Amino acid sequence: MYHWTHNYHFNFRLYEKLLCSVFDILEDGQLVEEADEILEIAKLTWPILGITDKLHDVFYAWVLFQKFAQTGEVHLLKHAGFQIQKLRLRNEVKEIELYTNSFICSVEACDSNRALSLVDSTLRKINIWCRKQLENYHAYFSKVCSAPLLVPHPSH
Repeated sequence: MYHWTHNYHFNFRLYEKLLCSVFDILEDGQLVEEADEILEIAKLTWPILGITDKLHDVFYAWVLFQKFAQTGEVHLLKHAGFQIQKLRLRNEVKEIELYTNSFICSVEACDSNRALSLVDSTLRKINIWCRKQLENYHAYFSKVCSAPLLVPHPSH
């Protein structure tokens, strides 16, 4: 369970909703053709909402990952992975890095609390979801993936 130590700011929630506009409402799990243009327009809100490059990367990765978890569309997972790679490569100015790391989340695990940055807590949520999926891999694999493997290849 997660609790925001300094409140999950309204501006962050608003920015998440702006990022959700890259998804096609008629085709669940698909990005609209204008996704890049929408992201450029959303970038115009950064000074007002207090968003940095690193915060954008983590929010966009989170939005893409959540949509992947809902729809199973693998291309969304690839896009989320790309955003996470950008996070790892990003070197910000010291003041901006301090600002980005100032958003703290308290994580409850094993009867103890741990304070994590917004970036770390988001990546932890993704990690936990992936671990749960891997723990259930054999049940999922036997139901979904093995059926096509049992179908004879057309060349035989």
